[in-house]
Amino acid sequence: QVVKMLIIIILMFGLCWLPLHTFFLVIDFNPELLNYKTTAQEEMFTAIYYCVHWLAMSNSFANPIIYGFLNESFRVSIHIQF
Repeated sequence: QVVKMLIIIILMFGLCWLPLHTFFLVIDFNPELLNYKTTAQEEMFTAIYYCVHWLAMSNSFANPIIYGFLNESFRVSIHIQF
């Protein structure tokens, strides 16, 4: 049970943070992408950044939910029974 919870926590961490790190790696290896030709390109770039950043930060929101559903001692300590 504990191993299952840890695997899910690690997978969720990876899924949440991988897009942001990929975004920065793409920019690091292709800095010419920051030379916008149109306002639409700049807006699209900014929207992508905000989306992947939001996804990375959402990992903090997901952890308590995962603990709540998968850790019996956690549920007992806050008096939730499923």
